[in-house]
Amino acid sequence: MLQKHVLPVTVFLRRFYSSTASQHQVKLTDISKSLKLRELDQSDGNVTSNSDYLVLMFDWLYAKPAHLNKYCQLYHDKGLDVLTIHGKLAHFLWPPRGAGLAEELMKYLLETRQGKDKLIVHAFSVGAYNYTICKQKALDQPELYERFRTMVSAQVFDSIVLGITYENMSTGISEALSPSTRKPIIKLMDTYYNLTKKTTKDTYDKLVSTFKTNPICVPTIFFYSHNDPMCDLPSMQALEQKWKEEFPDLDARFKSWETSGHAAHIKFHETEYLEEWNKLMTKLKLKNFNTM
Repeated sequence: MLQKHVLPVTVFLRRFYSSTASQHQVKLTDISKSLKLRELDQSDGNVTSNSDYLVLMFDWLYAKPAHLNKYCQLYHDKGLDVLTIHGKLAHFLWPPRGAGLAEELMKYLLETRQGKDKLIVHAFSVGAYNYTICKQKALDQPELYERFRTMVSAQVFDSIVLGITYENMSTGISEALSPSTRKPIIKLMDTYYNLTKKTTKDTYDKLVSTFKTNPICVPTIFFYSHNDPMCDLPSMQALEQKWKEEFPDLDARFKSWETSGHAAHIKFHETEYLEEWNKLMTKLKLKNFNTM
């Protein structure tokens, strides 16, 4: 059973993109080691709540809380609560661990919160892998999790690790390591994958296929860069073309830059990033919406 641990202090988070930013009072609740709920104080007169919605933020590997808070604040400024999903390398290296995280998340959403939320998904890097496991389980076990897919209202994919096969994904994962350990780690991973093919390689290929061929057709935005070693550019361009041809009703935007930083596009291209993000948010018809 999931246990909640409410932090004893109220946390104030400052919006990072404006020197005159407002502060919001946010209550942090540890639902589990991997799930943290960030709720706006409803008594704050400066907040217009959009409590019908909940943001699911799938973080990137080794994300620093201060960096993640900046993105959470974007949503808090729209009156939205945020649930962060903390992924670990083990969730990728051993898919059953990732499946356990997906089950934990969906049981919380569907049972504890009774499936009432309209979900806005913001998935960074390998976080998109953890999100895709949720979608896969909803397809494989509809009697338990089908509701999850229908709850999703919008999607943001930021610097996702996308490749034709697991080799691209493994190379991308290794980029999170120090240069001195990168090559030996890749060799170890290759050996490991060959020994565990049915559980690892075959699962990765199935998840990539699901991501490409069975999207949730809601307003979606991709942010990526051509110089990102964790994103295979031809695969991303092929995905954009495939979705345009096969899913004409899917409202998906692909925003890219020649050079940028992995999971840091907002740092290098703040104005363009926020413009595209705001365009997506306007489609949700939030209360008291403003584009900052």
